[in-house]
Amino acid sequence: MHCNTVKTDKFTNEPLILGLVFLKSYLQHIISISLLLFLTGCFELQEKLEITESGKGDYSFTFDFSQSQDLFNIISTYKDKKNRRVFEPKKFEKPLHLLSKELNSLPGVYNCKTLLDSTRWRLGIRFAFVDINALNSALSKINLSKEEDVFIKLKRKKADWIQNINWMNIITSNLPSSEKSKSVMLEQIDSASYVYHWNLNRAIKTVKSYEIERMGSSELVFKGKIPSIDKAEYITQWNVKFK
Repeated sequence: MHCNTVKTDKFTNEPLILGLVFLKSYLQHIISISLLLFLTGCFELQEKLEITESGKGDYSFTFDFSQSQDLFNIISTYKDKKNRRVFEPKKFEKPLHLLSKELNSLPGVYNCKTLLDSTRWRLGIRFAFVDINALNSALSKINLSKEEDVFIKLKRKKADWIQNINWMNIITSNLPSSEKSKSVMLEQIDSASYVYHWNLNRAIKTVKSYEIERMGSSELVFKGKIPSIDKAEYITQWNVKFK
């Protein structure tokens, strides 16, 4: 992959609205301190969903900057005039923890854990859910939706992936003020790889989709670029019928 581098239920009551405000702050903080990563290195956004026939399962998202780990290892040694590191992985610890805590507070969402691999420069969130409603609530929170959205519908013989998290909207909500840096960051985002892996744990009979590939008898995968803001809702849509 080519990389550019540079030197340099609805959210209607007050508690839920406040929770959305805090969550947006956590996500923006994570993205904000990731600006250096987005500006200087290649990355891949990875999502994974594993779901059983009963509707419970696990979900995770990961920003993987391991392709540029040598560069980031050098950058992380830089210090300012007060001998403080200009950039280091532990700056992600608090916002990731707060985001994890917020998701863990949702009904039906549990065991939410953070990923912060300072060796391979990977960061993300993983959680388990008890049913489809809990998953849709959690994804709505991450998506910064004003109302609870439906991402997946699951029936006995059928499953529909309705829409996806609008990652492009989230990432570009904190663009740097410099026009040059902004341009470089957008180029990096446009060139980034994006992989979504769904494991449905049931034999698939037929699948209708845009750019989704089948993996074995019960899995689907999307491999491409992060969908643009106007295509985020439908570029990863699929409709599955089970045997």
